[in-house]
Amino acid sequence: MQNEYKMSTVNYNIRLDKDLKENSAQVFNDYGISLSQGIKMILTQIVKTKEIPVSLDYCNTVNEQTKQDLLQSMAEFEAGQCDTIQTESVEDALKQLTEIAKNL
Repeated sequence: MQNEYKMSTVNYNIRLDKDLKENSAQVFNDYGISLSQGIKMILTQIVKTKEIPVSLDYCNTVNEQTKQDLLQSMAEFEAGQCDTIQTESVEDALKQLTEIAKNL
């Protein structure tokens, strides 16, 4: 007896830059799959993991203001001019940090 699984399908159209489509299609092709199959794989992974499989590592530049703020914070820390918090869990730490941020 054959196991029949019928899946409801929909068409979804998106606008892409021509180069983005061609370059990404080539990457998927190098793996032996079509662009459509690759997109389905990504969407399936999102559903299964509840995470978006995109790394933001490429965004590793720091603007000048952020750099100055980090240097100032490091100097304050080294001079003992910072507050500390003690918690039992990450959730408690996040709650305390949220309260501190609200009062800034």
